[in-house]
Amino acid sequence: MLFSPGAIIITFANANAEPMKAEKKKAKWYGYLFRENIFGVGVQATIFAAGVVFTIVLPKLLGKDGFGYLSIAMGIVTLSSMVADLGLQFTALKFIPEGAKKGIAWKYFRAMLAWKLVLSFAAAVLLFLGADFVASVYGLPALAGGTRLGALYLFVYSLYTFVDCVFVGMKKAKNSFLMNVCYNAGRVVLPIGIFFAFRQDYIGALAGVTAACGLAVMPGLFAALRDPLFRKEKDGKMDMPALKEYSFYAFVNYVALTTQQWADTLLIGIFRPVSDVAVYRVAWLWATATFFLSPFSSRVFASAHAYEDDERSRKIFDVSLKYGFVFVFLMITGIMLVSEQFLVLIYGADSGFGAAYPVLAILSLLALETSLTNLNASLLWGKGNIKAPTLLTAGAAVCQILALLALIPPYGIIGAAVAVAVVRVAGVFVQTLLALKHANMKIPYGYVCGPVFCGLVTIAVLIPLKAYTFSWSMAVAYGVGCVAIYCLLAIAIRAVDVRGLIGIVRGAISR
Repeated sequence: MLFSPGAIIITFANANAEPMKAEKKKAKWYGYLFRENIFGVGVQATIFAAGVVFTIVLPKLLGKDGFGYLSIAMGIVTLSSMVADLGLQFTALKFIPEGAKKGIAWKYFRAMLAWKLVLSFAAAVLLFLGADFVASVYGLPALAGGTRLGALYLFVYSLYTFVDCVFVGMKKAKNSFLMNVCYNAGRVVLPIGIFFAFRQDYIGALAGVTAACGLAVMPGLFAALRDPLFRKEKDGKMDMPALKEYSFYAFVNYVALTTQQWADTLLIGIFRPVSDVAVYRVAWLWATATFFLSPFSSRVFASAHAYEDDERSRKIFDVSLKYGFVFVFLMITGIMLVSEQFLVLIYGADSGFGAAYPVLAILSLLALETSLTNLNASLLWGKGNIKAPTLLTAGAAVCQILALLALIPPYGIIGAAVAVAVVRVAGVFVQTLLALKHANMKIPYGYVCGPVFCGLVTIAVLIPLKAYTFSWSMAVAYGVGCVAIYCLLAIAIRAVDVRGLIGIVRGAISR
């Protein structure tokens, strides 16, 4: 990446540095944030790479119906993980740092881990016992077997997400990165291996994903238990009322976010053929995969805001918003111009997945929603202000379900895409205003208008050439040209300060 929020932030501190003591303190603060964010971005890149391969290979192996079954099964598992989490992964990002500052991080970890094990086991048992009921809701008897296997996946996946956030809260994002590499490599390799060696259906693919998650979380949990941070326990009491209140709102927030992410897929499965689920899910996966190219790691930022004071948090938020808009509108521009070509080239003109392009174009707006949601939430959660964004997210989830119920029956997957995009973008607009008020900030018009201008000009220049780009060489050249034109425009209008960024990164490395 050309820029990193950890690297950029040091510029603001340099402007006001006075005594040497303050300089050393600033360098120490900068050093951990830069290091943690590099690993955080590495996690996102790993998820992106695995997601791309998963989205390309599995639909081709399983076909539209098989990938539709797999999508529904994984959606059911993800929704069930809400019961297994109780908001503990978000809570770890807040209270592991709080415990570390007081020397009682082990007490918080021990309490949360005990809750996590009990909840994960209970949720897995309930899902296993309810497999036939779930299959009957969809009218798909073959879904029952996958749902039972999904109960095991639920247990290991719930532990995985918790340990992942614990590592970030401990300032051990390197461990998070290693665990993510293990899981994401495995969730591509193992399903393919099982498919060819043992079972050529969606259950075989789900077994591979389950095995990959288990192989990643076991050494991760062992490493967390042996970490020195949890051996330096001091006398002190946990703030249990605060922990329970935060966990409650974190749980509601997690339920709302997960509902937003999977309600569309699962409701399409009820009202439309399973093949429509596959087409929609391909579009959704490609649209949301762009977020994992972001240079800002939301989990690292949430933990950083928990450690840092208000002034430094404000600087983090300002810089991440500025470059977040540059990134987001580049992604939207690229999806609008290039995604149709790659859908045809990857899946084949006769596969039926080319129908995902209109849905993908609409869902490209989720790049804006996802990026802003994570930046806003990182600030608010890290500072303990979780109640207001939780209620807002819950309201948006309810509105999204109502919109989906209204639009899916008459308009199918296009209606689902419109419902999701409109509700979620409107919701993130309100949440951004809330975060700005909390930080006592305003967004300069240039942060938004500059990237929008670059995107519109890039589309206007390149759209007449689109009909000639349905070959691999021309599609790649078209994509490179899109990025080049957008970035040159961003530099020309000073939405991006290249010289400043190079100086910041160079200074960061020298430290």
